[in-house]
Amino acid sequence: MMFVLQAIGLILQPIKKNESTNMVKQSISILFLYLLFFSAPVFSQQTHVYTDAERKFKEAKELFIQQQYGLAYPLLQDVKEQYPDNQASNNNYLHDDVNYYFIVCRLKLRLPLAEDEASHYIDWVNNAPRGQLMSYHLGKFYFEKDDFTRAIANYEQAGLDNLSNEEIADAKFEMGYCYFNPKNFAKAKPLFNEIHQLPDSKYYIPANYYYGFIAFYDHQYNEALKSFRLVESKDEYKGVVPYYIAEIFYFQGKKDEALKYGESVLSRGGLYYEKEMKQLMGQIYFEKKNFKKALPLLEYYVQNTERVTKEDLYELSYCYYEAGQLTKAIDGFKQLSDNRDSLGQNSMYLLGDCYLRTNQKANARNAFQYCAYNSSNKTQQEISLFNYANKVKLHSEIASMMKPFAIYLFMYKAMRWHRVKPILLPPNTILVTVGCGKKITNRPWVILNPFQNTIPLLL
Repeated sequence: MMFVLQAIGLILQPIKKNESTNMVKQSISILFLYLLFFSAPVFSQQTHVYTDAERKFKEAKELFIQQQYGLAYPLLQDVKEQYPDNQASNNNYLHDDVNYYFIVCRLKLRLPLAEDEASHYIDWVNNAPRGQLMSYHLGKFYFEKDDFTRAIANYEQAGLDNLSNEEIADAKFEMGYCYFNPKNFAKAKPLFNEIHQLPDSKYYIPANYYYGFIAFYDHQYNEALKSFRLVESKDEYKGVVPYYIAEIFYFQGKKDEALKYGESVLSRGGLYYEKEMKQLMGQIYFEKKNFKKALPLLEYYVQNTERVTKEDLYELSYCYYEAGQLTKAIDGFKQLSDNRDSLGQNSMYLLGDCYLRTNQKANARNAFQYCAYNSSNKTQQEISLFNYANKVKLHSEIASMMKPFAIYLFMYKAMRWHRVKPILLPPNTILVTVGCGKKITNRPWVILNPFQNTIPLLL
C-alpha cells in the first residue's frame, strides 16, 4: 500500500497549475490504473478468506450430520477463528450457528468444560431454536453420564418443535428411562408406550422390554406378554424375560403352560433368573401335590439363596416330610418355630409328628404343646391337643401342663380322627357340660370320656 501512495506522488509531482487539461486527464487515468492494479490482490485475498471459511463450515456440518464429530471438530476450530467472539455483532446468526456446532462437538467428544460452555450458550444465545437444540444435546450428555435428574430438566427445556423425528423418538425413550430408573413408572410408561410402537426406532426393542416390565408391574399381563414375547429371543433379554413370561402364565391360572414353558427354557440354559424359575416351578408342583417333582426344584432354590421366605422353607420341609427324609424335615420345621401364625402352628404339628416317627417323644411333646398354645388355626390346635394327650401318652401330666387355657378336647370332632383313651384329670377341674352350662367343682380325680359332652377347664 505504501508503494501505491509513492506512485501517486510521483505521478502528481510533474503536474503544475498552468499545465494543460489534457495532461491532468492523462495523469488521472494513469493513477486509476495503478490503484486498480495494486488493490486487486487485497480484494482477492479477502474473497479467498471468506470462501475458505464457508467451505470448511459446510464440510463440518456434513460431517456433523454423519455424526463424525472427531472429523468435524478441527474444521470448526478453523472456522471459529475466522468468526471470533469479539466480532459477533457483525453477523450474530452466523456466529451463533458456528458456536452451536462447535460446542455440540465438544460435548460429543467429552472435552473439558464442554458442559459449562453448553449451559452458557443456552443462557445467552438470542436464538430460540438453537438454544433448544443445545438443551437436547446437553440432556443426552447427562443421560449418557447417568445423571438422570439433569437429563430430564434439559430434555423438558428442549421441547420437540425443533427436533427431527429420530431425535424426538430418542428424547422420549431416554426421558422414559430417566423416569424408569428411580421407579417413577407413571411418567415412564406413556413415553415407552409411544416408542414400543415404532419398529424403525433404534430403541424399539428396549422400549418393548421396559413397557412390558411396567405393564407386568401394573398387572396388565396381556400387554406385558405381547411385549415380552417380542424381545424374549434377543441376546440382551433372553436370560431375563422368560421368568416374567412364566410368572404371567402362573398369575393367569395357566399352570400347566407355565410348567411347560419353564421346562423348555431351563433346558436351554443361560437364564439369569434360573433359581427363581426353579422356585416358581417347584411351587406349582407343590400346589399340585406332586411333592416328588417339587422337591429338587425347591431344594435348589433354597440352597442357592441367601435369605428365603418362611413359605419357601415350609414347602421344602414338607416335601422332605412327604419323602420320608425326616431329619431334613425336622431341620426345616425347627426354623419356623418362632412364627406365631398358622404356618408356624402347622410346622410345629408336623415337627411333632416327625419326632414321633423318629421315636423322640419328649421333643414331640414340646412341639405339640407349642402348637396347642397357638390358636391361629382352631382345628390344628385341637389336633395338637389330641396328639399331645394321646399319642405322646402323658395323660396324668396334662393338667399341670395346660393350665393357661381351656382344653377343647375332641368333643364332636374326636370321631374324625380315631377312638381316644379316657384321660385322667386332677381335683379342682371345672367340667362344663355342653348345653346346660352346669359346673361341677371340687371333684376328686375323674375319668374324662371324650364321647361325653363335657369340656374340662383347668384352673
